[in-house]
Amino acid sequence: ELIPDPGQRYYRWLPDTEATPPDPEELAKEILASLKLDAPDMGMFPKGDSKEHMGLVGWHMWLWSEAPEDNQWGPVSASKSEAGITVTLTAEVDEVVWEMGDGGSVT
Repeated sequence: ELIPDPGQRYYRWLPDTEATPPDPEELAKEILASLKLDAPDMGMFPKGDSKEHMGLVGWHMWLWSEAPEDNQWGPVSASKSEAGITVTLTAEVDEVVWEMGDGGSVT
């Protein structure tokens, strides 16, 4: 067993308790950059991409969105902790807007 000599001085380094805490906004940006997000698949009939798929003025048009994967429609969540601060980010599709090419849009 070691018995310290009472005449000796001992030094111990303590980390600075006044360290700057992490910026939650920066943590959120890091989380967002790491998320694997894909756009939902968009569908339209008639397609309008060739003569065989052209629509007619006044004819019905169908628009839809498909998202077979969670990372397409959401919600997708991730968290990151640093120096006692935890940030959780949740991403999900809020709305889908089709721009029709004539200045109009459909939500």
